[in-house]
Amino acid sequence: ETEDSYGNAAGTSASDLSATTIAATVNGASASIVFQGIVGTYGVVFEHQVAETVTVVVSQSGLADLSDTTTIEAGALSAANSGLSGAPTSVKAGSTVKFSINGRDDSNAAAGSAADEGAFDMNLGGQALFASYPTTKFLASGLFEARFVPNVAGAYTVQVTYAGLEVGTFALAVEPGPVRSGVVSCPSSATIGAEVTCAFELSDAYGNSVTDASTIASGLSAVVLDKTGFEVDTEVTIDSNSRSITFTAKSVGATSVKLFWSSLSSSIGQTRFTGASGATNGPTRAPSSSPSTSPSAAPGASPSASPSVSPGVSPNSGPTVGSAAPSTAPTVSPQEVSGSTNAPSGAPSQDDDDDDDDD
Repeated sequence: ETEDSYGNAAGTSASDLSATTIAATVNGASASIVFQGIVGTYGVVFEHQVAETVTVVVSQSGLADLSDTTTIEAGALSAANSGLSGAPTSVKAGSTVKFSINGRDDSNAAAGSAADEGAFDMNLGGQALFASYPTTKFLASGLFEARFVPNVAGAYTVQVTYAGLEVGTFALAVEPGPVRSGVVSCPSSATIGAEVTCAFELSDAYGNSVTDASTIASGLSAVVLDKTGFEVDTEVTIDSNSRSITFTAKSVGATSVKLFWSSLSSSIGQTRFTGASGATNGPTRAPSSSPSTSPSAAPGASPSASPSVSPGVSPNSGPTVGSAAPSTAPTVSPQEVSGSTNAPSGAPSQDDDDDDDDD
């Protein structure tokens, strides 16, 4: 209210105040003074975007300032006027996505409180593809922090809603996470000396396929193991683009291929050749210095096996085993045949060695 020097109400327009240099501020920012239609009555008009208590000051040159405080209260949060900021464009599966929700009321003033946290929701292309449920935390008037952890790789449009109404969207590419497991598939059998090609697939902790060639090349290795679990001395080639492994078969019997990842201490995947005992022998060739003592020489062998030794044949007169053996090869007694039934094909048994020493 304004008065003249005698205490009478004075002033009938805003221009009357300009002449007397009366001004108003709110928290230090300029505000407007408007005539209220009653002589000597004016109002201070301002806009403030934060719900808080403000100080209104009216000042006139040469006179003490007049001041008062008023509390600005936020209106109800409006999904249409609220928005999103700070959202990422891409993340790895299993990583946390964090961004801000800027709450506003119908007059576009900052709005929202802890009571609004539960009204926010998020989805990826209409699906809840999360490793952990999304959370929204109130930080300050008009500001919320939203978090979620996606676990399915793909390109998505993330939608944020408040009380079922859309607040905003943003595009997000979810890439596979770090490699955690692998599967390798090999043919059921192979021939000694032949090239073997196996296919493999790598996955992260959530089952997303890891197919990026540079990623695969940076961490994958493989070894070939024989039936006893020892590493076979063969060169292993990994093609990261076709996701295949090639090597030359060098081990007779069941053969395994085992995958390793550089950042993990144990194998991430293994397969074993099944079928015909894995790698099989190539063309048959009799040994040059030892007799054949395969299990087929034992009594009861099939007709196609090497000739069996008659019990009545002495060690010095019986026929040698294997038509390609040299004429000087030692003969084999029935006892020697029986003792060699568990020896690998083409290798003399311990009994043979002992009989040779006796001879």
